[in-house]
Amino acid sequence: MRRVADDAGLNRVVWDLKSDAPPGTTAGGRGGRGGGGGAGGASTEGPLGGAAPDTSLAAFRARRAAAQNDPDQTADDGGGGGRGGGGALDVLPGTYTVAVAVNGKQLTKTVQVGIDPRSDMTAAQLATQNQTAMQLNDVLARVNRVITGTDDLLMQLTSLQAQLRRGGGGVGMPAQPQQVLSDVDAAIKDLRHFRDSVLARPLPGLGYRQYPRLREEAQTVAGMVSRPMMPPTAGELLRMGELRTEADGAQARLDAIIAGRVAKINTALAGTPHVITPARPIIP
Repeated sequence: MRRVADDAGLNRVVWDLKSDAPPGTTAGGRGGRGGGGGAGGASTEGPLGGAAPDTSLAAFRARRAAAQNDPDQTADDGGGGGRGGGGALDVLPGTYTVAVAVNGKQLTKTVQVGIDPRSDMTAAQLATQNQTAMQLNDVLARVNRVITGTDDLLMQLTSLQAQLRRGGGGVGMPAQPQQVLSDVDAAIKDLRHFRDSVLARPLPGLGYRQYPRLREEAQTVAGMVSRPMMPPTAGELLRMGELRTEADGAQARLDAIIAGRVAKINTALAGTPHVITPARPIIP
């Protein structure tokens, strides 16, 4: 479901024949623009389903207000946005239901989505393409969750590092602050190296001048697989399987840092403010 504009007068909704982007991806969103009449909303349900972004009217109004100050942000994007591979996928041919809710009343109508007449892909090829693209979106979501967990740990450890460097003893300070500081420094070094060398390019905007990390690799393959009117190649399917394995490896590496260095720090800080680790598992 997506919430649309509630401005007085005539409004229009345009569906771009894409599903909602899964949470956590760095690209996607609906891309459709426009609104609906009254204080209502519009939804599309079909074979794909999937988790939807925040569709509350308050969230929509917040996005619209933000767009007034940021021309690069779309107010009615359904919570998507972003660029590159991954994200929202073209829906499969089939029958879909459009529902419009206005002032407590709901109106529904079915629409038929057909195959692009320019395409010579078979139904099986379309299904394979869609399934592969969804699996790559899942890889992207998993990698992004690892990145989020890593960034959160870095933020906490950097704050703790500054506190330990200030020293001064007193309540809340560990018995051996220098040893804990050494452990914090080592954890920060490990996490930064992991993030910058494995998970994502450290300097946005340099593009090909930096070799692609796991997130960029997944985005690239997702974009290739999702290209119109071309089924996935054997090489793309092979690379997708490798990326899933690499995403598992990234999760395992972050888990090892948490179970090793971070756990040691938390043990030394027992009874005082400590590092809050991400919910496990980060990747479902």
